[in-house]
Amino acid sequence: QLKTNLVADRRNEAYRRKNQYFKKLFVEKEDFFISLVRECKKACEKDRRAAFLVILPDYTNISFMRNHEHYYKKIVERLRHEVGIPVFDSFEIFRDCDPQEIFLKDNYSGHQTAQGNASLAEHLARFLGERKVPNV
Repeated sequence: QLKTNLVADRRNEAYRRKNQYFKKLFVEKEDFFISLVRECKKACEKDRRAAFLVILPDYTNISFMRNHEHYYKKIVERLRHEVGIPVFDSFEIFRDCDPQEIFLKDNYSGHQTAQGNASLAEHLARFLGERKVPNV
């Protein structure tokens, strides 16, 4: 039991550090990220293609953001309003779900259960169905 607790504590600390890193990264590199997506959008429009962004946070990201803050929400809002690019953020659909029902219990925490995949597919299909190709 002690070994299990020590491993869990170490894993939880690693996840906490990972999420603190992402939180800091999104603040420090916000303008760079926005510029990068803006350039991708321009390239898509030049090719007469529609651009959109899909963000798929993993179990630890969702768990952390549910208990603290949605640390990349400002970037999502800027992309939607300033850049005019549609953003699919699965945190928005999984925010109120139990992460243990959505994600498999593995060491990587990024793989979803059948229920999680079905829900994600349904929401993503709806998101893509709502997109309109620009007349460039």
